[in-house]
Amino acid sequence: MKNFESKELEEYFNKVETVPYQNDSKLTVNVDASAMANEKYMKNVNDLNITFKGKIDRTKKLSEQDISINYSDDVALPISYRQNDNLYGASSSLIINTYVSVRNENLQGLYDKVGGNTTNSSQENIPNEINTEILEMMPNYIKGEIEKLKKIIQDNMAGANFSKVDENSFAVTLDQKQTMEIATKVLEEVKTSKVLPEGIRNSVAELLTAARNAKVTDAEFLKIIVRKDGNLTISAKDIFTLDIKITANEIVISTNKDDGSVIVKINKIGSGEQVEYDVDYTFMAEETQTMYLKAKYSNISQETASEKYTFGMEETDGEDGIAYEYNFETEKVFRHGMNIEPITNNNSFVLNDANKEYLTGTLGPAIMERILYVNKDQMGKLGLEEYQNPLIYATPFGYILYQNRPVEDLMDNGQNNNQENSSQEQNNQTSETTLNEQ
Repeated sequence: MKNFESKELEEYFNKVETVPYQNDSKLTVNVDASAMANEKYMKNVNDLNITFKGKIDRTKKLSEQDISINYSDDVALPISYRQNDNLYGASSSLIINTYVSVRNENLQGLYDKVGGNTTNSSQENIPNEINTEILEMMPNYIKGEIEKLKKIIQDNMAGANFSKVDENSFAVTLDQKQTMEIATKVLEEVKTSKVLPEGIRNSVAELLTAARNAKVTDAEFLKIIVRKDGNLTISAKDIFTLDIKITANEIVISTNKDDGSVIVKINKIGSGEQVEYDVDYTFMAEETQTMYLKAKYSNISQETASEKYTFGMEETDGEDGIAYEYNFETEKVFRHGMNIEPITNNNSFVLNDANKEYLTGTLGPAIMERILYVNKDQMGKLGLEEYQNPLIYATPFGYILYQNRPVEDLMDNGQNNNQENSSQEQNNQTSETTLNEQ
């Protein structure tokens, strides 16, 4: 497993956290949808790209980004983003003439102001504050959590039964009671995670309660066969068998069940200045699902470094199928002394400080009308209807939403929307939204 670690990459991640840098980034999408009813619109999706140019200083919690959603060479939606400590804001020259910002505090109260219902179960999914520091340090945080879970498992293996299988392997056997004790302690640790949303933590708490109340016996349940070459076979009686094969630069995890098989491959390529990691996941049953993630880091000890991430997912069912691939490339130039203009309470409109009546009765509707107008105008320049924004089709959700709806239905829906919004459009001016005093 040591071969998968990279001292240079760990130092690079530390540099990203401690040294200011300029970034020049681009996100592209490639969709192949043989099963999609409106496949003729896929070209517009594959022409879509989003660029990010700006500066980031994580130690001062300052960031500025000029973002452009590029539908084509001639049609784009510009967005300006700023962060200053716990204040986050955005503006667009086509939609609103000043920064609209949110303070990362009392978010449940803000959710209620903008029309959310905080009395129902959805409230638990709205945190009062998003722990952005944890998100920014996610790789190291996850590594630390994995080490904690490994220690929990190791510390609770004392009651396991160890036996020799042959000259090259031995077996570790746990009964139901021992397995449930380890599972309970693992769930207790996961429940305290600072990353997981409250709703997921509550679900983990329910699993924990069920584990504590489960009726267990001393019957053999979990068996782990460890081989001299480092490979493992893990089996839970009548549930699954998991094979783990480890080589110098590759880990392969596979399992076979009655309802299908799963294969996960993790691969490391290169070292030093050039490091690449590949993760491939395949689920094979009546349908075949494949996901893959590739991360490549180059020149990571230099003043100018680059990162490239590729995430893809494919699903095939007979002759039909859907495939998505997202590519994100970024170049970072590390440089001390950069000037980043901060967003403040004085140069932005802070939603947390506005009253509910103004947000829901004036500002919200005005911004939404302007967004709809700009969207319709830009889609028209692309030769599309307003409901055919390529951003919709750029996600698997768009495929799920539209795969069973013929184009004719979508056209009818669009025409109805056009009629309903016609009077609204007449009152909509081509200038951006202007904020008035509350």
